[in-house]
Amino acid sequence: MRLSRENEDDDQYAKRTEQNRKHMGISRQNEDDDQYEKRTQEDRERKRVSRAQETELEHRMRILNMEQRACWPAAVPRELIVLLG
Repeated sequence: MRLSRENEDDDQYAKRTEQNRKHMGISRQNEDDDQYEKRTQEDRERKRVSRAQETELEHRMRILNMEQRACWPAAVPRELIVLLG
């Protein structure tokens, strides 16, 4: 099973990148290539963490909204509910 880039660990990514270079006949030009690869790997990790935090925040907001709706009838006088309802 092939892993997506987001799920690859650093060693697998480095091996795959090196295999692609050999296959394409691309030689290592300089250290900048390594720095670029490291930076893109770190960017992918940051995006993955950011998406996880965003999902967690959305989940918490849904729970908070459900709790607020559940508490609303108890906090509002019955007469106002009848008028609004």
